[in-house]
Amino acid sequence: MIALDPDHPLGYLAQALVHLYRYRFEEKQPVSEQQFKKYTAQAIKLSKQNLPKPEKRAEALFYRGLANLFWGFYHSDHDNWVKALWYAKLGLDDLKEVVASDSSYYDAYLGLGMYHYYADFMSNFFKKLWSAENPCLVMIKCLKN
Repeated sequence: MIALDPDHPLGYLAQALVHLYRYRFEEKQPVSEQQFKKYTAQAIKLSKQNLPKPEKRAEALFYRGLANLFWGFYHSDHDNWVKALWYAKLGLDDLKEVVASDSSYYDAYLGLGMYHYYADFMSNFFKKLWSAENPCLVMIKCLKN
């Protein structure tokens, strides 16, 4: 897919997901981890380039949202919960904006479903943190108590 359209984030996201699962399920191979990071970063970069274009904004938000959810998944697998929550929140915000602007963008609902599926496994603390407008403030309040 990358060879067909090197300026579109879809091919990079597909490759990122392959390498994320390969890394996760094939004994944490560093090459797969590096490839995941490379392809995800490129997908985000290409998505950001299309954000200012009104006709491509929903698509750009969709791909950036998925890429950030992938980052969240990656960081949760490394028990880096703050980064996992941060990236998941970024992804969730992008996908919510997609469906708010175009309720017929059905692929965005799949991304939102992924978020809700994984969030269901989290404790109440993490659920509260993920749904907050400002997750950093919620975390500080919880840590103080």
